[in-house]
Amino acid sequence: MNRWIKTSLWGLFFVLVVLAILGAFKFYSSSSETEENRLIRELQKSYATRMHEQANLQCTMTGTGGTKGLDELSFYFRCPKKINRDEISQVRKIALNCSETLLKMVNSNRALKPFLAHYPFTHRNIDVTVFFVSDKNNLVDERSFWAVTVDEQGVAYEVDSDIQHKRIVVKSESYSEAILLAKLKDPSL
Repeated sequence: MNRWIKTSLWGLFFVLVVLAILGAFKFYSSSSETEENRLIRELQKSYATRMHEQANLQCTMTGTGGTKGLDELSFYFRCPKKINRDEISQVRKIALNCSETLLKMVNSNRALKPFLAHYPFTHRNIDVTVFFVSDKNNLVDERSFWAVTVDEQGVAYEVDSDIQHKRIVVKSESYSEAILLAKLKDPSL
């Protein structure tokens, strides 16, 4: 009787393990992934790779939004440079390079077009933030840039605050104004 109980328990354990493995396989199998999700994932990977190759930016997080089609793409990057506040044109160029590259990649992707909530995608449909190495020990007026964000409101340049997890926007400009200012500095942009 004791032997029968042990055999039954091992059999039950074996069945549960097999079922768990089969369930995990079905959950993670790519056949259940939608075409939209596959295309978005490919775009995210390709864009993050391009930004790393072009500007040495490390992608730390991605995101998507929209209930009726893809409405927003979000990317967060880390830049290993410290950029002082008097070098705003360099920060602007990095931000616009990121946003324009993303917009070109999205709008030129014919396979993704049917899944977009808005076409063409504009800066209003993206949220790209680049975080820089910064020095919090300086006075706020002397701090280097902590982040630059391109989103639906335009371009915002930020420094780190003395309050944990807070940023101070030191300058903001519309997207069209940022492009105009960048082209004045570098007409090839």
